Amino acid sequence: MCGIVGISSKIDINKTILQESADLISYRGPDHTGLWISSNNKIGLAHKRLSIIDLSNKANQPMICSDKKFVIIYNGEIYNFLKIRKDLKNLGYIFVSSSDTEVILNSYKAWGNDCFKKFNGMFSLAIYDLDKSKIILSRDRCGQKPLYFYSDQNFFVFASELKSLFHLTKKNIQLNQKSFDFYLSNGYVAGEETLAKNFFKLKTGHFLEFSITHNKYQIQPYWEIKSKNKIKFYNK
Repeated sequence: MCGIVGISSKIDINKTILQESADLISYRGPDHTGLWISSNNKIGLAHKRLSIIDLSNKANQPMICSDKKFVIIYNGEIYNFLKIRKDLKNLGYIFVSSSDTEVILNSYKAWGNDCFKKFNGMFSLAIYDLDKSKIILSRDRCGQKPLYFYSDQNFFVFASELKSLFHLTKKNIQLNQKSFDFYLSNGYVAGEETLAKNFFKLKTGHFLEFSITHNKYQIQPYWEIKSKNKIKFYNK
């Protein structure tokens, strides 16, 4: 388990607040704290790492690819990463770590958003694409790893837990009455809603593209459960 926090802001990022937002979920990753802020001070990524596969510093996050065009923060585990790594090596990609994080990063470089279809695992992740000026969020097919986000005219923020978003945005939190009523009746909150108004969770099996230039996002599925054929019953 790791923790991720990120922000795209129209005003300069407060590094202290970003660090504090990550520290609020430090129990998710006690082995390393990583912080990355863009040269224009408008994009910030933070990571709390629990070391599992590659225990070396080479697997620390945020992880930046060799050409400096992509940055990733990631929580989870890709079970088939060794097979994907082999496929990428055959395509000419070079690896400096044995982590699945670097496999995800190179997979995005090779296949774009189609890479999510190849992953067998549990994950929530964010990739900052510098060339296209966008941030991509993605979540695993069953939603084992959490990922929440908030967007308004000033910034787009995301994190593994809502309290990190509350600290980042400094908003007066309002109760989502519809979700609260549903929770009291069913014991959980459905879909992309949360108990906090205007704060959302990314749907399972989906990815989100946030355009930094236009300050807008769109969400698309990369995987859906195929509908089964109707079963016909016949009387004897």
